[in-house]
Amino acid sequence: MKEMMSRYPKVCFEDRMAILTAFLRGAKKEVEWVARRLRDTWIRSLEKEVGDCWSRTHNVLIAKVVLRHMPTEYVIAEQEALSEACSYREVCGRICNEKGAVIDYGRLSVPDRLYVLAKMQDRKEEDVDAMLDNYLSEGSYLDEKTNGTILWSLGKLGKTGTILRVLPELELHQQIADLVDDIIHQF
Repeated sequence: MKEMMSRYPKVCFEDRMAILTAFLRGAKKEVEWVARRLRDTWIRSLEKEVGDCWSRTHNVLIAKVVLRHMPTEYVIAEQEALSEACSYREVCGRICNEKGAVIDYGRLSVPDRLYVLAKMQDRKEEDVDAMLDNYLSEGSYLDEKTNGTILWSLGKLGKTGTILRVLPELELHQQIADLVDDIIHQF
């Protein structure tokens, strides 16, 4: 296995395909190795093998490949299993522009809902400011990733004024979260 992995970049396309196909049928380590390669460099002819691998393993890294590259109909059919492996937000972000796709907004947190709204081409009219203000007033725990999601989403939604208004509060929440983490790690 290690020998095939080391030779992979040096062999011809046909041999690469043989290695990828064999590893998609392999154990966890081989599957994850393939997933890292297919995540950024998709080979459409491996669609069936990736689907079979996903059905067999429900591996998180293969789920990321499925979300990024597999046909939308496949993602919609597998949305519950993909939501368990990745996140419901990621699945909704992928399918939100498809007719017939059903999104349960009640399953999404406010940052995740903002993310999905930002991904939509035909955005639903929602009072983003009120939604975000309510969320922040609840004193929700905001980590760096959540703050990043909120800021990215607001930027994609063209809400520059909202970003400028809530940025100090997001930074304060982040400082509090960092302080709590420091206190927890001291004990």
